[in-house]
Order: sequence, then C-alpha cells, then structure tokens
Amino acid sequence: MGRGAVTSPAVLALLSNVDPGAGAPFRVPAKGGTPPTSDPNATRLQKLFAPNLLQPAIPIFDKTKYGYFQVLTFALLVAGVDQLALNRPSQLRVSLMILNSVASAGVINIGFDVPALGGSSSMTLPAGGIVLFDEFVPQNDIHISCNLATSFVAITYCDAPFP
Repeated sequence: MGRGAVTSPAVLALLSNVDPGAGAPFRVPAKGGTPPTSDPNATRLQKLFAPNLLQPAIPIFDKTKYGYFQVLTFALLVAGVDQLALNRPSQLRVSLMILNSVASAGVINIGFDVPALGGSSSMTLPAGGIVLFDEFVPQNDIHISCNLATSFVAITYCDAPFP
C-alpha cells in the first residue's frame, strides 16, 4: 500500500498479523509436512514449506546438446542431376539447416532418402530460402538437385552422441 491509501479496519487487522519477512511459499508441502530447514537466511515460510529450494541444484548434463557444427557447400552446375549431399548420421543429428543462396538461378529440390528429382522430392526451396530443423531433425540421407544450372547450396548440421 502506498501513502494515503484508505483501507477498511478489517483488512488492516488481517494485515497486522502477516509477517512481512515471511515471503510466499513456493510449493505446497506433502502430507505430514516437510522438515524445517536450518538456513539462517530463509524466511519463516521458506523454512516451513520449501526447504528443498534452499539446497543446491543438481546439474543436468545432456550430451545430445553438445556437438560440432559442420558446413557443406555445393555449387550445382548441372540441372536435374540428383546428388547425395549428406549421409544418414552414425550418431544423432540434432540440428540441420539448408540454405539456397540468393545468387542461385532457381529452386533446389530436397529429398529425404529419395532422389531429389522434381515430383519425387520431399520439398523445394526457392532462391534465398532457408529451411531449419532444430526440434524434429530428419535422420535421413539428404539428396539435392536444382531445376536450373548454377545454384549454390549450404548445408549446416550438427551430430551428437546418442544419449
């Protein structure tokens, strides 16, 4: 409450019983309560209701979040020729980005485990287009081809050890 605020006597009576250093409980205790904490800096409610929050956290190491990024570049000089750009990973592929350069003459066809030829390709990417897989990353062989000569493609990916 700021200065000059008007409050009813009933609310003031309730607020006078509240410990200002008590803080808010961060979680409800289990049945039977939880043992109190001995941290001298803890507020009264933290000591009663949230002793586990005052203990140091256990570090989590997820080895799939660490890997080396690789960059592959291709100059596709002949139109309509399928090229295997990236083999199926021996580890876990955790990130994949395919970029069709702005300087490319036309669209890039991308195939996942299939030849990247026109109608049989999995997707097409226009000049200047980018496709990024960072949540659900394909583990397939990546095939590329172009519909017009002189197209430039960059593939950036990251493989990490299996968990």
